[in-house]
Amino acid sequence: MLNRFRGNVKVLSFLFGILVLPFAVQAQHWGGGYGQRRGPVFHLGVMGGATLARATGNERGNERLWGWLVGPYASLDFTENLGLQAEVLYSRNRVWVDNGNEGAQSKIGVKSWDFPLLLRYSVADFFTLQAGPQIRRNVTSERNRELNNQHIQVRHQVSYVIGFELGSKQRGKRVFGRYNWNNKYDNTAVDKTVKINQFQFGVLFPLL
Repeated sequence: MLNRFRGNVKVLSFLFGILVLPFAVQAQHWGGGYGQRRGPVFHLGVMGGATLARATGNERGNERLWGWLVGPYASLDFTENLGLQAEVLYSRNRVWVDNGNEGAQSKIGVKSWDFPLLLRYSVADFFTLQAGPQIRRNVTSERNRELNNQHIQVRHQVSYVIGFELGSKQRGKRVFGRYNWNNKYDNTAVDKTVKINQFQFGVLFPLL
């Protein structure tokens, strides 16, 4: 388990380094900040929180289950109101899915790497709207599928995110709330596609 954790940390660091480099280079080139108004402003931090997820097409589909997410983020504000935010998130969700036994359902865990790229629009200094696509890569192990008596397979896919942040962009932590939908999984136990959607709540801690 320790080796698996270290492996995830290495992957996270590598992917985030690739993600942040273009942002940092561009910010270094432009320079400036909100006060000086010379150009875009670069921010770097970590974020984490809880999820409430459910799978569609099940008799218990309306029952949402708790999960969590954590990872780094980088944002580049082109103006005081408009910018982009990129994230590398590791998430673990739980949902009910049909298991093929005469309509019975099983509770399974789904682990994934998520890569949102969000357009940010600040209505005010303390309130920011966000929307954009997200690439998801499922990392649920074969052993986990066997333990859950499931055969959940996933394609590299694009889903969608919409939400908001509360708190100042320039100082202190911020809280966020989001909705993510259109995560598609192939449930081979019943030979159909399952869509997982989730609410996300959490806190962002700026480091730079």
